[in-house]
Amino acid sequence: MVTARSFDMIRFDEDSESMVMVTDGNRLISYDNTVSFNKKTQYSEENCLRGVMLWAIDMLKDNSNPLSSNNGNTGRTGDPSDENFCGRDYQDVISSCRQPCRSGSSDECPADEICFVNTGCSIDNIGSAPPTKCRLCPDPSTQGMKTWLEIEYGGNTTTCGEADLSVINEFATGTEQCDAAKDALQDQCCYPYPENPCMLCRTETEFMDLNALAEVDFNGETISCFDLMTLLGPEPADSDMCLNTQAELFDQCCFNQCKLCEGKGVRWWVEVEFDGKDMNCGELDSVLYKNSTEEEDDLCSDVLTNHGEDCCYEFPDNP
Repeated sequence: MVTARSFDMIRFDEDSESMVMVTDGNRLISYDNTVSFNKKTQYSEENCLRGVMLWAIDMLKDNSNPLSSNNGNTGRTGDPSDENFCGRDYQDVISSCRQPCRSGSSDECPADEICFVNTGCSIDNIGSAPPTKCRLCPDPSTQGMKTWLEIEYGGNTTTCGEADLSVINEFATGTEQCDAAKDALQDQCCYPYPENPCMLCRTETEFMDLNALAEVDFNGETISCFDLMTLLGPEPADSDMCLNTQAELFDQCCFNQCKLCEGKGVRWWVEVEFDGKDMNCGELDSVLYKNSTEEEDDLCSDVLTNHGEDCCYEFPDNP
């Protein structure tokens, strides 16, 4: 689910030093990543416990090592949205990297926190602070980055996002090389956050889900709706570009996502048959997300009718 980014919320819980994930609006999953496992291993060593146990090894991410001594948040994925994280302020974000907010919206964050982008945190190492590295746009609390914009840097044509990755990998904050890179590229690559940013699928009257993988024609190019939302990041909600794009492409990019057990719990382990294949209810729910199934689709109605009773349950008053 983490790899597919098919979760509603994911967070490092500092009280239990564990990862907490919420899917389907109300399904909670607690697990360990490398960061939390190392913290628990350290606790066991400090308290002279006789060992630790890993459950279950077949659920490990490919090529991962839960016993790695590397607690550093260096697992950058190359997707800028994987570095969007919640916090009370920027320092709070980079000190812990507790909870991602991939859409860039503070609606994904707890009530007392806001979403910061380009933090240097990584969704694959939630709970561990990022290393102190050079950033082209060093204050994500007030600045965004035009990651898509083509520029000239180091004698090559690249994008702001790729140049930022290069600077981070090569230079440390405060070095002459870092300062030179920022002086050369900041004006082109960085922009101040608008007070009321453009949200493609949010208008004064509607708030819908983004069909991130859908493709549309925009300025003579075919791009995904996710990339289109990224391009709108520097625009205020009342700008002509935002309003015109919503008027033209809202129906193509925005929809009501079909949810298997909306408002209920999911018996994710229950086996069902769908489209001639055996799968559990959790996998079936993921299929609905992956296929961008809409509430109005016959497929949604068929799935809820045939599998809703087996897969879903009402939450008890006193669980």
